[in-house]
Amino acid sequence: MKCSAQLTTWCKQTMQTRHPKMSLHVRNNLASAICRCFLGVLALGFLSGSTIQVQAAPFQIEESLIGEIVQAHVKNQLPASAQSSLSVEVDRVPGAPFLYPEEYTAEDITIQANSNLKEHFNSRAIVRVSLKDKSGSTKEVGVPVHITLKQPVWVVKNMIYPGQGINSKDLTLETRDVSRYYYSVVSPKDDLSEFEARVVVRPGMMLDRRQLIHPPAVRRNQPVKISLKNGNTFQISVEGLAMEDGRIGQTVRVRNLKKMNQYYSGQVVAKNRVEVAL
Repeated sequence: MKCSAQLTTWCKQTMQTRHPKMSLHVRNNLASAICRCFLGVLALGFLSGSTIQVQAAPFQIEESLIGEIVQAHVKNQLPASAQSSLSVEVDRVPGAPFLYPEEYTAEDITIQANSNLKEHFNSRAIVRVSLKDKSGSTKEVGVPVHITLKQPVWVVKNMIYPGQGINSKDLTLETRDVSRYYYSVVSPKDDLSEFEARVVVRPGMMLDRRQLIHPPAVRRNQPVKISLKNGNTFQISVEGLAMEDGRIGQTVRVRNLKKMNQYYSGQVVAKNRVEVAL
């Protein structure tokens, strides 16, 4: 009874401290009710002779650990030069945390991450994660990630028209998010002289390889060197004139400048050079 009185007094004092605006009558009744409930729970335990058993907590692999492994995997798929400006956000890890028997440790579970980001980079991707335990059992989940990659790129400053050569005076360098254009964007390391515009490229646009083509190795009405070959035994070179544009590997018509009515069809083998098989 003494214990019950002390518990009731403590409950009343606590209620007064935490709820000073509550009326005295309500506060006392509420404190008494709390005290009776608590004592009832204790009495029930003693009367039934039961004991409270605490189950051992299972070993678990937390979502944060999987996230760190996924982030490290994504960064390893890209060149070291890109990793400093790379951000990898793990949206969620389905099924985490992963539970194992209490006797398991981290050494009993092998975690591997796989993706095709090296071959097909995408700003939104799924990284496959497998967890194999010492019994041979394997769990597999797909972890969605959002990748942001910022790099210096060429941005168009002046309008560029189809067939126009790419010149640095028409461009400016800016750091931009290239996550969606990682494989197609033209970087400062690329030789701009190798390209010309395939379509209209407007100011403010990032320079993209899909907008560009390699200029012809020979151009219409421009002088070319014609190599006349007869197998491996005979070859002469003559001055000629290209009758059409052509890139390396393409077949074009050319004219012999020494014999104005003599035309050939040959393969473009280098800049301003055409090889004709006799």
